[in-house]
Amino acid sequence: MLFGKNDHLIGLDIGSRSLKAAEIVETKKGLSLKRFGIVDIPPGAIEDGTVKNPETVAESIRHLFKAYNFKENNVAVSIGGYSVIVKKINVQTMEEAQLQETIHFEA
Repeated sequence: MLFGKNDHLIGLDIGSRSLKAAEIVETKKGLSLKRFGIVDIPPGAIEDGTVKNPETVAESIRHLFKAYNFKENNVAVSIGGYSVIVKKINVQTMEEAQLQETIHFEA
């Protein structure tokens, strides 16, 4: 299961020049990409990982979801910038509860 009890998840990546969204669905055969969409953000709306114009970004997100027919409420959001710290960890196959505990410990 992806996150919680829902079998759909939308990943929303907020970049400095565009918004990208992908919906994945859990099926009997595994995870499957249901739809993907991308829209450009007006220049200056996001600079150096900081949202300078939240109204414009919010409108762009609404446009992205409407244009590509995203209807799911279960959304994981990503926004990059200089203050973002990335740490790669290796984990073994384990139950979801144990995985959550391991990720929390590593963080």
